[in-house]
Amino acid sequence: MATWHWVVAVPLVCGFGCGHGSDAGNSNGGTGGGGVLCIPGIQIACACKSGADGAQACKADGSGFAACMCDAGGGSNGGMTGVGGGAPPTAGSQPAGGEAGESEAGAAGGAGAAGEAGAGGETSAPFGTANDFPKQAIVEEGVPANAPELFAEASDSPTSPLCVLEPQLSTGSTPGAMFPSNWVRPRFRVAAENFDLYQIRLHSAAERNDLVVYTTRKTWYLPKGIWHGQGSNAGLGAAAAGGEVSVTIRALNTSAPLTAASVSGSFNIAPAIASGSILFTTRTSVEPIAPDWNKLLGFSIGDEGVQAALTLPQVSWAGQFAEDSAVLNGYYNSPKLAGFADGAVRWIGRPALTPDGQAVVFNDDWPYAMAFAGLTVGSVGSIPAYVGSGALGMLRMVWLGNPTLSAAHWAAKDRILVSSYGTTFKSGTARKTPWQALPKYAGTDGATEDDLVKWHSLAWFDLEASFAVDLVSLGYGGPTNARNTAVTTAKGTSWDLLATGDKNVSNVSPSFNPAGDTLAYVATDFSPTGEPDALATKADIRTVPYNDHKGGTSQPLSGASDPNTLEYQPTFSSDGKFIAFTRAAAGGPDGAFRNRTAEVTVIPASGGSATRLIANDPNACAADPTPLALINGSPAWGPSPVHHDGRSYYFLLFTSARKYGDEFTSQFQLDGLDLLNKPRASTQLYLTTVVVDDTTGSVASYPAIYIWNQNRIAASGAPSAYAAITPVWGTTALAPQSIPPVP
Repeated sequence: MATWHWVVAVPLVCGFGCGHGSDAGNSNGGTGGGGVLCIPGIQIACACKSGADGAQACKADGSGFAACMCDAGGGSNGGMTGVGGGAPPTAGSQPAGGEAGESEAGAAGGAGAAGEAGAGGETSAPFGTANDFPKQAIVEEGVPANAPELFAEASDSPTSPLCVLEPQLSTGSTPGAMFPSNWVRPRFRVAAENFDLYQIRLHSAAERNDLVVYTTRKTWYLPKGIWHGQGSNAGLGAAAAGGEVSVTIRALNTSAPLTAASVSGSFNIAPAIASGSILFTTRTSVEPIAPDWNKLLGFSIGDEGVQAALTLPQVSWAGQFAEDSAVLNGYYNSPKLAGFADGAVRWIGRPALTPDGQAVVFNDDWPYAMAFAGLTVGSVGSIPAYVGSGALGMLRMVWLGNPTLSAAHWAAKDRILVSSYGTTFKSGTARKTPWQALPKYAGTDGATEDDLVKWHSLAWFDLEASFAVDLVSLGYGGPTNARNTAVTTAKGTSWDLLATGDKNVSNVSPSFNPAGDTLAYVATDFSPTGEPDALATKADIRTVPYNDHKGGTSQPLSGASDPNTLEYQPTFSSDGKFIAFTRAAAGGPDGAFRNRTAEVTVIPASGGSATRLIANDPNACAADPTPLALINGSPAWGPSPVHHDGRSYYFLLFTSARKYGDEFTSQFQLDGLDLLNKPRASTQLYLTTVVVDDTTGSVASYPAIYIWNQNRIAASGAPSAYAAITPVWGTTALAPQSIPPVP
């Protein structure tokens, strides 16, 4: 029997959407209603008639594997063609159908004679049959003609000043970053001084050749055709799925070219695709509030830029009340906020996508009522038809926390939203009506500060509730009393507090599990805005049964309820098996809000041993501030894990204020955000992969991937500076984008 070296032999058994109809497809490679059964172009071994091994390649549409292809001596099931033609080589051999190219750098890995990519000298690394890497080296404009010779003759310095910022490569026992196979193409970015020429070499056991690039740029983007495929080539993302890509980057100064800096490592490509679309709240400033200071941006997986999914002027929800509902929000502003009518929504905060991805519900600015807005093309900003007249009133109540929804309660006559409702003021005074002014304001009756809401309780709301609420009449007395009476009367039938059994504590930040039977939430001691505050000294995660909106007796989530740490921002994975949350040491200056030492952590939904993600750590050479002030947090899971070969692959977003892309001359700062001397750096979006062993339950994590497309506005392609605050990942169908190419 012939010997084949299958480095990427990964049959995908229902992992990419078989049996899920249109949910399996997406705008970047899915098959819509047919389901994606394998990564296009990937090969697996199969048996030939003679008993020898052959190869099956995944079809271009991902709908399954083609017939078994065998070489001439294999009993011929149709002739061995595979991807790129030729038989898979044995380890250490040159790739069939193409010369490896002799390298003048020998084992050091030079470019190869005459600019050929080749194998990079004597090597035992295996080569495959994919043709995504060209045989000839890529030589960019401005590179000297003798670049291959310069690197071939240069000796590598034993102490390299070269720092590879993207992608984060393996070092020692720490693996390199793991990309979804259909993610936006990787870019390679280095931090280096006194170098003007770079050689980038990539090796994949799936590819026939190595890729060698000569460039003068510190940031280099892998060409789209190489990553996503072109013509008959499947692309590196598909061909190398389930494997690793070795990277060596060398740099030299052409005025003193005899010594080169060199860094080597690898990154990984998951045998899994990411699906859906990502939306995130942005902020360009802290003050002044303006119609364009905040919006919801988004992109479909693979898009190289972002588009506005929802802007404040698009939101048709209006008539937001001040805390006592006698006037519209904004009435007391002096001067008036330019561009806002009284009662207009002024903030898209803490968004939650509806399970069908067609709308978003979110918190407004002070005094933290909610609003609903459609996201589908042609109805962006509109109020969904299922939001009843009673719900229109209930969601305008003040002092509400962040919303959460479950697919198990998203059908006619069972459309439930869970949030938190402010129940107790800082002074200890109980809130008695849905619209009730603060007992005291700073500067009145000798008060030095507002008597803010201190504690919340979990609350459920029937979004189809249709009782009458006057949302038009204003003024003290009659209109306010009638509004309070209407909503209070509906308590118990259309909305109510959800019992937890907790005493003398605030219950906020709920997350509904997909099965709709359990809520995870945070028990804290101070939450004026409906989430743990910077002044909070306690934050622990607890769970409680939903129990047909009756609640029950809560339990601490073992491993996420340590009184010596702050645990907050819980969110269930899409299969309900895990909870991601943010954890920070208690006793610091930040509380459970924009905590500079916070770390994203994953734990089984039933509790147990929590896993601190490697993604919390930036590149050691990236020169982030010491002590670190990364503000890691706001985890958001991808829509569906992929199960393959005894492992489950989860993709997770989070925000961090580490140093990021080179589009900006300096790190973007949110001016004015100096509460309690907090770090002012802007957070940005990062992706990480979490891999779970289905047998043992052990969790492996991988370094973070900076999402370089998040600052490229589709219309112009130019980078735009803003903070990315709260991501959500769902199935919202965004309009196709026309994105200018990367410069």
